[in-house]
Amino acid sequence: MDDFSRKVWVYFMKQKSEVFAKFKEWKTETENQTGRKIKYLRSENGGEYTSNEFTDYCKQEGITRHFTVKKNPQQNGAAKRMNRTLMERERSLRFHAGLPDSFWAEAVNDASYLINRSPYTVLDFKSAEEVWFEKPVDYSKLRVFGCSAYAHIPSDERKKVVSRDVVFDETTMPLNKVESSREKKDDVEIEAIKIPLISSDEEATQVEQIE
Repeated sequence: MDDFSRKVWVYFMKQKSEVFAKFKEWKTETENQTGRKIKYLRSENGGEYTSNEFTDYCKQEGITRHFTVKKNPQQNGAAKRMNRTLMERERSLRFHAGLPDSFWAEAVNDASYLINRSPYTVLDFKSAEEVWFEKPVDYSKLRVFGCSAYAHIPSDERKKVVSRDVVFDETTMPLNKVESSREKKDDVEIEAIKIPLISSDEEATQVEQIE
């Protein structure tokens, strides 16, 4: 997460040892896009960030390291809160689309895409993407996550697995079969059973018979 523009990047790694390689990829990408150099890196104090290889690389590139104190995540509060925001929006997107847990990575990517294009009060109501690239954001490609999509293949290319145009039907969610609690209650018939009251004398008699 860039501290100046609040732009967010999401990377998926199977092992913590991949953090260093992903950081180098991110550094190359961001420096090529902006023409600026990475000056500071704030991270946790975990082993994946403090390895000799990682430390030597940052020294070689002139990157100053900032480490948080153990069990003090508030020292990197913006990034920590963003992790929670991503997961909350990921669950909301999947639930609305009716998608299973296996689509969580796609939902996280979509959540980060929307966050980077949403206005921030701290940025004078500009989006992170606008501040990062210094140009207005194009919202014409936004679609409802999980909606029906139909690929159009021109007649002269239908023998090839190539789609040129995609039509989105944002009014239908083909995989969403989740019913609300109110809809479920309307379909359920509740049978009321009348239970006779027992007087205190009858109750004492039943207790003696049980004993």
